[in-house]
Amino acid sequence: MTNRFIKFAAAVAPAALLLAAAPADAKVLLMGDGGWEVSFDGSVNGFAIWNSSDNRPAAAAGFTRFGSVGTPAANGDATVNDTFRVRTGLLPAVWGMNIKAPTTGGLDMAARIGLYPNISNNLKNSFNADLDMREIFFTVDGSWGQVLVGKTLSQFLGKNILTDMTLFGVGGLGAVAQTGGTTLGRIGYGYVYPQFNARIQYTTPDMSGFKVSAGIYDPSRIHGTNNASSTAAGLTANETSSPRFEGEASYAGSLWGANVLGWLSGMWQDAKFKGSSLTGTCTTGANSVTTAGNELRCLNGQDVTAWGFAGGVQVGIPVGPGTLEIMGSGYTGQALGTTLQLDTDSLDFAGQEKDNFGFIGQLGYAFGQGTKLQASYGESDQDETSAENSCRSTAGVNSGTNIACPSAMVLVKRQSLYDFMLTHDVNPNLKLIAEYGRQTTDWFDGADQNTDIFGIGAFFFW
Repeated sequence: MTNRFIKFAAAVAPAALLLAAAPADAKVLLMGDGGWEVSFDGSVNGFAIWNSSDNRPAAAAGFTRFGSVGTPAANGDATVNDTFRVRTGLLPAVWGMNIKAPTTGGLDMAARIGLYPNISNNLKNSFNADLDMREIFFTVDGSWGQVLVGKTLSQFLGKNILTDMTLFGVGGLGAVAQTGGTTLGRIGYGYVYPQFNARIQYTTPDMSGFKVSAGIYDPSRIHGTNNASSTAAGLTANETSSPRFEGEASYAGSLWGANVLGWLSGMWQDAKFKGSSLTGTCTTGANSVTTAGNELRCLNGQDVTAWGFAGGVQVGIPVGPGTLEIMGSGYTGQALGTTLQLDTDSLDFAGQEKDNFGFIGQLGYAFGQGTKLQASYGESDQDETSAENSCRSTAGVNSGTNIACPSAMVLVKRQSLYDFMLTHDVNPNLKLIAEYGRQTTDWFDGADQNTDIFGIGAFFFW
């Protein structure tokens, strides 16, 4: 683990400070007077990316395939097979502004605002703002621990993304249409995106390497499958009467001569289908409900619950002139979604929670002098619900529920990614990256689609 990785992870989220102590030159100090400090930090990156994709496999007659490269369609192929882009990798650029107050009454107080723009534009004349306000928070530290108020990287799955080697690369591209924004890394290919969320969080003092933190979060509406042909497209449990809860327990230290980081995190949230459009009497019976209004009435007052557990271990072992790095992480839960947590396909078309799980295995060797070779495999899986299976196996004739089949859907079963990366730190401020990845989408009907991804890029840090 290089000092540059440690520096940037610390800038991304306070939880990343557990990885190691930041180097002395981690920030540019603008002013320091009377105990007050004002500083900034950040980075810019860019990648030349080539990708080549298989054609999207055609679905059987009467079926519609979802979650592939290109626009979902029943049959035929509209895949953009070969694409070249110059764009930001998984991490956008960062401009971090920090202020620290003088210690008063035994309390250390600090705040941070982090702006995350990116260089990507999907058209010759693109006027997107391309600015993400990911971090806005303040902290109060004392002998009793720390309280954080504001918006920064979430605890659940936070370390899963911070320890992923594609954090400083390209990783997966997902649907590789000409879009702006960042690449995916392993978002949807080994973890679900934790996002930067508003919370009030408490963290214990360091206890010989152990820390425990817990927070109450601004809750999210929980969304269902966004199926454009469904009369119940984008079902949403929209009433959130309680906060989302997230927490983490972690250890960072040295064991038997190896540097070790281990963590467990969790999340729980409920929501309810509610609203003026959800009133009335539900007509029961398979295929008896055909209009969007009536379908939603069947769900009025129904509760849904999202929960998840995640964890992992990262070990650095001195071997020869360098360090052997081994990392494994994983997650499991309900209504998490395949890629963007809670916000896309967490529920089926009938409002039922879906089961999710995934993992990453990663191996690397740091040769010394700033050069590192890494390889990893990861996947994210989502099960079919009984209603989805019934609709697919009967070509949409009978869902076996009181909500009619929206269509004969073939949904994604697994998203996986092999990734290989060579990096070299030219100096403490410049990192070079060469990467190859192969992402695969598997559907429940046994079809798959592969995409090869090549990336060459660089980071400049300050």
